[in-house]
Amino acid sequence: MTYHGIKLLLAGYLADEGHLLKQVGAMLDSLEPRFPHGSLWLLNRAKLARYENNPSLAIEILQRGLGPERSVKFQQADALLMFELAWVLLAERRYQEAADAFLTMKRLNTWSHPTYTFLAAGCYLALKTDQARTKAQELFDTLPTLLQKKKVGGKDLPTEVYIMKKLDFWRRKQTRWFGPERSDMFVECIRINPAEELGVFWNTHGRIPKTTAEAHIREFLALTPPVNVASPYAVELDTSLATANSSNTNDTLNQNPIADLDTTDELNFQHLILGITHRGVGEFAAARAFLEYATRNAKSLEGKWIIPLAYFELAVLDLHEARAHELKVQSRGNDRPVDDELKSLWKKAIQSATSHVEESQANLGDTDLSSRLDARLAMVGLQPFDDTLLFLQLTTLGLDPG
Repeated sequence: MTYHGIKLLLAGYLADEGHLLKQVGAMLDSLEPRFPHGSLWLLNRAKLARYENNPSLAIEILQRGLGPERSVKFQQADALLMFELAWVLLAERRYQEAADAFLTMKRLNTWSHPTYTFLAAGCYLALKTDQARTKAQELFDTLPTLLQKKKVGGKDLPTEVYIMKKLDFWRRKQTRWFGPERSDMFVECIRINPAEELGVFWNTHGRIPKTTAEAHIREFLALTPPVNVASPYAVELDTSLATANSSNTNDTLNQNPIADLDTTDELNFQHLILGITHRGVGEFAAARAFLEYATRNAKSLEGKWIIPLAYFELAVLDLHEARAHELKVQSRGNDRPVDDELKSLWKKAIQSATSHVEESQANLGDTDLSSRLDARLAMVGLQPFDDTLLFLQLTTLGLDPG
């Protein structure tokens, strides 16, 4: 069950997803009556709701499992429920609740207090109030001390290495913007939310409702400089900004000469998350253009991880776009032969996805959190990638793969 759940969360695309969902559901149906108060079954029931694109139900299950009415509880299990709850709340943009949940993890678990603190600070930043920004800076200021504490095995965790790099990145940006005397107040210059950025590694944005994806799209498109990729949401944004500017001619934010994003890393990540979220709302052409942009400028990137992750997301896009096209073909009815057309469609899609997977693997190296992406590459298809996934996809459709 755990293995199926990890695949459903991280793979991005599975030819047999419907079958896996049924398997997990059946396992839970058989086990829950025997262990009605079992934390692991509550956790997996919530995960299943999330995989089935029902985050509200997932949150309800997790909150019920953590509530005072449960008669059987133990801290290790509560930590698992709380960690899952924090991620679902973050995915749903319920930032205050997510921040509270991540900070609660510091009481329940000793895994990585810097990571929990970093994520909570990002959630506070997303609230976009002066009080929340002050709280976010206070949390960020505790990170150097937390990062110096004794490590398990004497080694820094991959997320903690990533966090140290981000703190240095923001201090340098803040110095460019406002001078060295204000370098420690770097919340002033953060435009890419760190909780959302770290969430990409957990595929947080891969299973969110359309309205949530659209909220992310509008937020990232509003950053300056404007993107050069055509998006229906950019047209909508241009209209709303023009109206706002005409009624607020003295607004200092609108007249700020400093671009929000002034580094290759920020621009590439902006395009990466816009590609992921445009794919989620079915805008495949825009998603491809955004993701292809995110694979550029490798030499000037500090965060080299963006390149292999963008290639991976392009592979996932190839497969989701083919699936959407397949549904259109099937909706035409039985008046035209479709078997050969679908075989050709999937063969091309899987060839393209294979190429993107190979590019991702070639660029992976020793990048930040590379082991996590490496696991996702293994989950999206088995080697040889093209033959195995093509066989799975065609047999799932009921077609002869010969």
